[in-house]
Amino acid sequence: MRGSVVRDYPRLKLALNRIANFGVRALFRHGYNDTTNAFKAYRREVIETVQPLLSNHFNLTVELPLKAIVRGHSYAVVPISWTNRAAGASKLKLQEMGSRYAFIVLYVFLERHLSRGDYVRPGFRGPLRAGMPRTRLEREVGAREGRESE
Repeated sequence: MRGSVVRDYPRLKLALNRIANFGVRALFRHGYNDTTNAFKAYRREVIETVQPLLSNHFNLTVELPLKAIVRGHSYAVVPISWTNRAAGASKLKLQEMGSRYAFIVLYVFLERHLSRGDYVRPGFRGPLRAGMPRTRLEREVGAREGRESE
């Protein structure tokens, strides 16, 4: 993103991050380029709407934004600067956390396609992002609320 700066990001971690974010973007068709970035702020209404939260670990950084998007919220992306730590080591265990991330992504994906709109915030008119096709669920929720389908 224009204005962002990333310094000393390990190449393998960067490649895995890009692949994971591409997969999430392809599954959810939301258009955001970095769902896994933990630096986000949420309004109280969003936090209340995304309950219950299943994550007890760092995968919360994926659960929050995906549930927010699926349940009818959006967020703005702003440029950040990131510099790798000079001392110490990351506690992120790739194999352990990878399965937790995959579970949450699949859980929220299934919620989007199988919940029949039970969790979509009132007044949500979809689609998830401007210019994107509406899902069958979004069309059904709109029809139930008396809105024309697209």
